[in-house]
Amino acid sequence: MLQKILTVEKIPGKSRIVKGEIDLGEEKRNVIIGGAEFYEAGELIGKTVIAVINLMPKK
Repeated sequence: MLQKILTVEKIPGKSRIVKGEIDLGEEKRNVIIGGAEFYEAGELIGKTVIAVINLMPKK
């Protein structure tokens, strides 16, 4: 499913992943985004990405 990245923030101590929020239409979901070593956090906002969203949220 193609989704748009709404927000991105760095995770302390991590250089290859960032925390982000994507818009699923009916809801927004927090996600971990890989590939952060290739982009600045601000460059990812507004990008369209492929998201696997059928996983149950971790409790």
